[in-house]
Amino acid sequence: MQRVPGLGKGTHVEIDDGGPLWYGQVVEAGKDHYRIRIGGTERVVTVPESDVDLHPVPRRMKLQKNLKSLAGGTAVLEIIQAWARRKKPVHDPFRTLELMVRAHLLSKDSEVQELAEKGDLESVSRVVATMENQVGRQLVQSWDDLKPEVAIKQLGLAWPIFVDGIKALEKSATKLDLYLDKCLAHDKGYAQTLTATQTYIFLQSEKEDLDFEAVMLKALGTKVNMNLWVGGMKGSGVIRDQLKTGPVKEHSQSAEQQEETMWTGLIAPIVNARSEEQDWTYLSTIKENRKLLFKLVQDQVGVKLHPALLDKVLELL
Repeated sequence: MQRVPGLGKGTHVEIDDGGPLWYGQVVEAGKDHYRIRIGGTERVVTVPESDVDLHPVPRRMKLQKNLKSLAGGTAVLEIIQAWARRKKPVHDPFRTLELMVRAHLLSKDSEVQELAEKGDLESVSRVVATMENQVGRQLVQSWDDLKPEVAIKQLGLAWPIFVDGIKALEKSATKLDLYLDKCLAHDKGYAQTLTATQTYIFLQSEKEDLDFEAVMLKALGTKVNMNLWVGGMKGSGVIRDQLKTGPVKEHSQSAEQQEETMWTGLIAPIVNARSEEQDWTYLSTIKENRKLLFKLVQDQVGVKLHPALLDKVLELL
């Protein structure tokens, strides 16, 4: 969750205090806390500022409004919405999209441009810091030896490059999916996002034969009719969703036994993601990329996995 300080009275908010997310409305803002009326009740509670975020609905509506003001913005949003529904990324991709869009709009603001051209570092850095608080991401890593005019121009780059990348890759669904994953499915700042938007140049020049990471991303979005952790139909579904749940608690199989079952069950979906012909010679590629395979799966799972168990499964194949 990205925290947003300085919310006004009446703002609809989302609260993450360690339990299930809940929603309410700001009644009063304190120095480091809010008084919030719990949604659907008259009860008012005090919540630390660090647990409070804007309600996702008005935030998304504001993003859509901003996108409508940009050429091609609505079409890009539709592509991202369809991708997000299919892939269900761990991190909210619309937060990163909001980061790019608002940074771009800030770079086009005439008052900000004027301050930057005058070299008014104090004012420009203050404006940028305010937006960083609002989006919950870092926009400028360091102001050391960075001229305000250069910084503001850089903030305008990611969005148009991102749009160019989508246009360049839209004829290849696999490459486009991988590009969107690299650009949006993270919680990093603007500098890393800008770097990611430029990867379309390399993706565009790659042969259509998928690299291993692309195959894995495709496999993670595959639906399988078995529980990867313990077998059977109960708990079956999209691989990425199953991995997020982790080993089944209070089960006759230990966590390590379930992990070994999971690694074994992943192999066939990975082979199928690479080719519908189920070419089992791809096992050699899987073994060559075992470190990347482990990392990509570990990123999805909330508990620590064991490389030795993956090695054990691969050695038996």
